[in-house]
Amino acid sequence: MRECVTYKGIGIRSVAVIGGGPAGSALGILLARRGVKVAIFEAGRRPSLIVGESLVPALVPLLQKLGIESDVASVSTYKPGATFFTSPEQEFSFFFRNAGRSCPPYSYNVPREAFDAIVKHAAVRGGAVIINQRAGLRTDRSNDTVSLDESTLLTWRAHMGTQAPDLVVDASGRSRTLAKLLNLESWEGTRRDVALFAHLRAVETTHEGHIHINRLKQGWSWRIPLPGRVSLGVVIPQESLTQYGHSAEEQYERLCAEEPILRSYIEDRTRLTEVMKYSNYQLASHRWAGRSWALLGDAGGFIDPIFSSGLLLALEGAFELERAIVAGWGPKDAARYETAMVKKLDAWRSLIDSFYDGRMFSLFRLRRLYSRSRLFGFIVRRVDQQLALALSGVAPTSKVKLWLLNGLLDHLRNSHSHHRLKIA
Repeated sequence: MRECVTYKGIGIRSVAVIGGGPAGSALGILLARRGVKVAIFEAGRRPSLIVGESLVPALVPLLQKLGIESDVASVSTYKPGATFFTSPEQEFSFFFRNAGRSCPPYSYNVPREAFDAIVKHAAVRGGAVIINQRAGLRTDRSNDTVSLDESTLLTWRAHMGTQAPDLVVDASGRSRTLAKLLNLESWEGTRRDVALFAHLRAVETTHEGHIHINRLKQGWSWRIPLPGRVSLGVVIPQESLTQYGHSAEEQYERLCAEEPILRSYIEDRTRLTEVMKYSNYQLASHRWAGRSWALLGDAGGFIDPIFSSGLLLALEGAFELERAIVAGWGPKDAARYETAMVKKLDAWRSLIDSFYDGRMFSLFRLRRLYSRSRLFGFIVRRVDQQLALALSGVAPTSKVKLWLLNGLLDHLRNSHSHHRLKIA
């Protein structure tokens, strides 16, 4: 008989998850294995294109634990590294194999519609129930509780055979259903960027399987090779976007036509999809958990599309939340979960700041400058390893103190030389 999870002697036997994306579905897989009844409420069709298509290697062990790596690999492009362009003439490539044994030497570029479907199907196979209905919620702030409203409870009882779930988990993504309902305080970043992206055919890439990142006159772009196509996205300050038109398609087409770097890559391209538009990147709740509720994935916080940190945090969060629930979901367990997620977001925020303010690109150039130096060869190899770790998703949350990488980034912050390489 599978174990039952206890909460102050009552017993958490059932969980309602709001949202059927990777975060909620991964939690469904993990809890169903523990014998917990899980219902995932999903309302409406998810968009076919979603930010987070280029997975970091730190995600691979999580896919293995969820039992879905082979399924993901079957719909993906093998990803051995990443390539950055500080200018059209200067590129810097990194291979995950240089990160050492801390993570797998590879990852995947995935069409998100297929990836999300794989995780959800695995949840259903494991015993989670999908309910195609928008969940209505009610709150009682006096005792910090969240519950399903009467209409949703009727559906819950019909599917689950219990009176009410013991825990409500908000995995609704950037809808941030519970954060808005509970009026939770949040941190907002200073950047106000918008991402426009689509899938195209015949887009140039220089390194097979690599994600390609370019600095632009304004903002930055990505090229992600997928099976039979390339995802091409542009991230640009919101205030600069209006000069390129009104609709997402008009803005995207004009950006690609007027930005010299992008134009050179897509001269013979064919757009295969609609243009998707995402905004509001830097936002995170200060609180992630209460007595009968928890936030998970983007519903708790999202920092930036660079490095696909959002998807990694979503799946890491599912594992963290499962551990907290199994431990009993007492106040200390909820607090540990909350602390873990806030720390992960803070670590990623620091790394992403170094990308936008130019320190990371300055470090790339220092690496190139001293690559043939006998005197600094050891340092260059260590920097290369730490950069590979950072790009793999391991470095931001590693327990090992990354003194060399952090020290160099701090030095570059103080030197002011990085400003000319910042992302405008």
